[in-house]
Amino acid sequence: MKPHTIAEKLILPACREIVKVLFGEEAEKEVLKIPVSDNTISRRIEHMSEDIEEQVLRQSRDSPLFALQLDESTDISGQAQLLIFIRIVSNEDIMENFLCCKTLSETTKGEDIFEIVDNYLKFANLPWEKCIGVCTDGAPAMTGSVKGFTSFAKKKNENIIFTHCFLHREALMTKTLVGDLREVLDQVVKVINFIISSSLKSRLFEKICDERDVDASLVSLISESIMLLKDKMMKYFPSINVEDYDWVWNPFSVSVNEVIGLTFVEEDNLISLKNDRTLKLKFKEMTVNKFWIYTQAEFPEISIKAITILLPFSTSYLCEQGFSAVTTIKSKKRERLQSVEEKLRVALSTDRSRIKHLCSTRQAQISH
Repeated sequence: MKPHTIAEKLILPACREIVKVLFGEEAEKEVLKIPVSDNTISRRIEHMSEDIEEQVLRQSRDSPLFALQLDESTDISGQAQLLIFIRIVSNEDIMENFLCCKTLSETTKGEDIFEIVDNYLKFANLPWEKCIGVCTDGAPAMTGSVKGFTSFAKKKNENIIFTHCFLHREALMTKTLVGDLREVLDQVVKVINFIISSSLKSRLFEKICDERDVDASLVSLISESIMLLKDKMMKYFPSINVEDYDWVWNPFSVSVNEVIGLTFVEEDNLISLKNDRTLKLKFKEMTVNKFWIYTQAEFPEISIKAITILLPFSTSYLCEQGFSAVTTIKSKKRERLQSVEEKLRVALSTDRSRIKHLCSTRQAQISH
């Protein structure tokens, strides 16, 4: 028999004593049946993860379209982990969920990332044709035009919308500041926080500024940085006319003739929808996502067009949260842990494991 774990030595006896005092000896006997060995706990997590994965994949297959968010990072043991989240139409709404976490055993090239994603989509029976959007951090391995992940994915579906996470774009843009000025600005942030901590400090600072002349070299440095920022802003935040999507946010407040990019059938759908008084009342009661899903049965063409716009991720924030969870799960004391996928799925998934279902399909292991 394996040595007792800390839980068996300390926690379980205390629990048994509390249960005995509060609920009697019969309840204490039931507590004795609880298996708490490390292997048993690990198996329970695996079973819960399998059940959650089954639910998520079933929902994803039922969704008419899906979008992905993925990112790669290195954990504490030096292993490269690829996190993938999915956004689907489910339960009459747009839902986000953890899809998988896979280890990149060797290199982290775009081809390696694509192979892992492609293999998992095949396993999940999710065709690339249903994928309408992929959001990444904009790294070369992801966005390279020749050997990046996006170049391989386009071969599967050239209509996929690839989104560069706008949080990463903002960070990349700020790096274009002139070196000296960037260091100064870091200090300025600290100074400003100190000054605004009291009204007296603010008044004294204002007086000092009035009494000093502005340096001709400082103005030139600031101007140079502003011009660099302008160029990078155009690169990382290309001009998008948001008015083109006004019909998505409120189809009842736009003129159909002014909507750009609709086919004849989609335009006809939008006209009919716009003149439906019942749907106008429904629109006031629902979120935008739910409204377009609700209208899918009656106006499929324009509804799918709207869902295609609403479904893609705009940031990779879920992956950032996921890597924080990886850091917690795979800590210094557990750096030899090979796979974290099951633990992450149980921790991050919006779906919960069906405990009663799991209990009904497995036999309890009685403690020794």
